[in-house]
Amino acid sequence: MYYAQSELGEKISAIKHGRAICPFCKGVVIAKCGEIVHHHWAHQSNKKCDEWHDVESDWHLKWKSQFSKEYVEVTIEKNDKRHRADIIGYQGIVIELQHS
Repeated sequence: MYYAQSELGEKISAIKHGRAICPFCKGVVIAKCGEIVHHHWAHQSNKKCDEWHDVESDWHLKWKSQFSKEYVEVTIEKNDKRHRADIIGYQGIVIELQHS
């Protein structure tokens, strides 16, 4: 994931040696800040918090980085189901990025 939640509830980017909270499941996430892949957050445990979530490639993270953080990784709810959308666009349009 590109953004996590700070202890103060702010949406934050990954920083070296960082720890934060997953805004979706409230689990602990750790920063992944290497030299090859875009900096991102990963769950400390291997649990899947969003049943629709899949591993995000560098391509995926690069696209998400093109948008302001308030539009990226937004939790949406409908019919008692929750999902973290890649991008929420104009008038609430949900954009899911896929590269195959």
